[in-house]
Amino acid sequence: AILDYSKAIDNDPYYIDAYCDRGYAYFNKGKYEKAISDYTPALQKLEGFRVKAPEGEVVVFLLRPSAT
Repeated sequence: AILDYSKAIDNDPYYIDAYCDRGYAYFNKGKYEKAISDYTPALQKLEGFRVKAPEGEVVVFLLRPSAT
């Protein structure tokens, strides 16, 4: 699945769902840094974005820059 999501991202760098789904796949494999590296561009590309996976929401919430 990760390879398929990577191909989708290569074809469309703004395909937010592919970043989230690949991030979730990495998260489930315990590859947290890779998951974060996918959730981060998703947040940057879409303001107010919420990932689908509850675990991902926690990761994204913890890493999102605070509003100052």
